[in-house]
Amino acid sequence: EMHEMLNGSACLPIVADKVKAKEKAAGVQQVAPASGVSMGRPPKLTGLQVLVRMHLVLGHCGLEALLSTLSKMPKLVKLINKEDVQAFVERGCGICDSVKMIRMSFKNIRDDTLPHPGKWWVHDTLSFRKPSHQFKFLHYTTFVCKGTSLWRSYGHKTYTQEDVIALRDQLRAWVRPVHGEIERFDADSHPSHRAEATAHDAREQQQLQRFSPPYAHELTGLAEASFRHSVPAANAKLRQCPADGGEEHMYTALLTNEAERNEVVPAKDAQSPAMKYYGREHVELLVQLAYGDTHRLI
Repeated sequence: EMHEMLNGSACLPIVADKVKAKEKAAGVQQVAPASGVSMGRPPKLTGLQVLVRMHLVLGHCGLEALLSTLSKMPKLVKLINKEDVQAFVERGCGICDSVKMIRMSFKNIRDDTLPHPGKWWVHDTLSFRKPSHQFKFLHYTTFVCKGTSLWRSYGHKTYTQEDVIALRDQLRAWVRPVHGEIERFDADSHPSHRAEATAHDAREQQQLQRFSPPYAHELTGLAEASFRHSVPAANAKLRQCPADGGEEHMYTALLTNEAERNEVVPAKDAQSPAMKYYGREHVELLVQLAYGDTHRLI
């Protein structure tokens, strides 16, 4: 026993008791023994805190994947309610916004007032897998009038800054007799759009141009949405052809679909895009034959 006391091991309980007595006399709150791996008892988390922590643990996954994973963790999912999920959505994650580039890391404050017809155009480009039968075009650029949602498209063989300037010149010449000079273009961050020659051309024409951030598409949504409708519709036209329904005819199918679509009156609107653009009160359908008819006029 004397040997143990000299080593200090027998004194530890006595010292510990004295420390506890002093802490109790001083009003120090005693901490319960740890129940986990850490040095102290882990604090009880709220439902929002569980969502935030698991969002980080799971590598900044989306809300749907986060909730799906938590549904397989019975002890944690019990702590979460609908209000916690709503609070998590409103709180957001700044790291995701700034790194994943799914959307802008800042709120897009905008004026939803429609501009005057023909003054503001949004454009985007798609590429063909096969050159067009006529003119051997490999690219197809659609301009969408933001004031009327009218489509106006052109084909081109290459996609350079000179092509972008030429495409805008064609649109300017087409718009000028009806609505005068164009005031603004919106486009994505393609190098040909940001090129020095393109910027110089915009300054010479006294026109504004705005680009979307890389890998984000908030500013070109109208043009991109047009492709989600025009491409399937063009494929349908090619399939209804008894002959000559290959992809080399995609260019004419897209142009035909565009002419038809501009005259369609939406269910929630009283006017078609062409009626708004030209100030008409009626629909003009000049082509009586369906695409693919053997007597069609291209």
